[in-house]
Amino acid sequence: MGITIESSLDKRFAEIRQKIQTCSTDYLKEVGERLYADAIESKTYTDRTGRLTASIGYGVVQDGKLVHTGGFGGGEGGQEGLRTLDDAISGYSTPGTTALILVAGMPYAVYVSRKGYNVLDHTRLSIHQML
Repeated sequence: MGITIESSLDKRFAEIRQKIQTCSTDYLKEVGERLYADAIESKTYTDRTGRLTASIGYGVVQDGKLVHTGGFGGGEGGQEGLRTLDDAISGYSTPGTTALILVAGMPYAVYVSRKGYNVLDHTRLSIHQML
């Protein structure tokens, strides 16, 4: 005579874990969209080439894998933003980790920000209000 309670519980816990992961990624996608919109609307720099603004975007990472991206314009700026996001993903490879990563991919974004212009600075403050 056997009891299968343990295997049924394992299956149920796996289903619950999957639901939690799905809800987490959906929520982080929503937050990412809002943060991206905030970054674009609140920028204070003049983007003569469009590259800096195009390099801004976000990604949702789950277990070290990119599951969603948003933002990122076209051309060189968008490509550089995606490369920057890809480089940042390596820090989130721990199993069970779900993360939202927001980037401004052009190498000179930090210099623009240090000159007092808002690139992602305002967005950083908004994160605490959204989470």
